[in-house]
Amino acid sequence: MAATPRRAAARAGSSARTRFLGVLQRALGPLPEGAVAADIGTGSGVGAVWMAHAGIATHVLGGDVNPAALRLCTVNAVLSDVRVEPVASDMFEHLPLLDLAICNPPYLVDDAGRAYRDGGGALGLDLALRFIHEGLPRLRSHGTLVLYTGVPIRASGVDPLRAARVG
Repeated sequence: MAATPRRAAARAGSSARTRFLGVLQRALGPLPEGAVAADIGTGSGVGAVWMAHAGIATHVLGGDVNPAALRLCTVNAVLSDVRVEPVASDMFEHLPLLDLAICNPPYLVDDAGRAYRDGGGALGLDLALRFIHEGLPRLRSHGTLVLYTGVPIRASGVDPLRAARVG
């Protein structure tokens, strides 16, 4: 069967999800009893469903600005037999203090400005930077942010994400 652009995109998406979940598996272990974790910009809920399935936190939230994404997250949680609470949220809006926040934001520059493709700004990094800057104050004292994203490196070798880091 000949490869089509849709099949190629599906394989690429599956590969990207596998890499994202691999990072989470290597970086995260169970949190203390009563811990709250959130997948920021959850989309279909891949990160939230994995955290719930892995028992990372007592309470797992999937936050997104898109109501259709929240419905997909809910469907995927039900099909995976895990509990994820969908929350209509722009980044950390409407979320409690967290023990863990994960995010796999869009990181491309899209001329059409589509929310699930365009990371914002000239280099597509605005959402990643917002996650860091808005997320740090929303963590409990022992909390962790996990950002999984692509980063454009300038010809000068400057990594704009590292250059913008907090503290």
